Amino acid sequence: VSLVPASRQDEVVGSTAAASLPAGTLLAGSDIGTPPPVKGQVRLGLALKPGAYPPDLAAGQDVDVLATPAASASGSSSSGTAQAALPVGEAVVLSVSPAAASSGSGDTVVEIQVAADAMPQVAAANAAGQIALAAIPAGG
Repeated sequence: VSLVPASRQDEVVGSTAAASLPAGTLLAGSDIGTPPPVKGQVRLGLALKPGAYPPDLAAGQDVDVLATPAASASGSSSSGTAQAALPVGEAVVLSVSPAAASSGSGDTVVEIQVAADAMPQVAAANAAGQIALAAIPAGG
């Protein structure tokens, strides 16, 4: 059993318990759950291709979620100009799980927390493979 040392107290205070913890119980890492999303927010998992997110993407970052245009059969739009990605919401990255080498897909799974009203657009873009994340600079 891997116990959480007292030196990590600040990291776990305020976290949701994943199991009942009677007073005096030693805390194991598996006893700490993920807190529920705040009201008006939902959690979504995204499968992102390389290049569809910043290479240094990490939990805790604020990101813009973009719906990218579908590639045309000829590889360019009919007018000769590239179509712009459309913003569909802002989100907070909860976790980033690089693809396993054995999966062959190359997709990275990113869990985000996004406004509930943006969820349908984000989920649809993700299902179509037309989604990208852009990091929002601190303070901006």
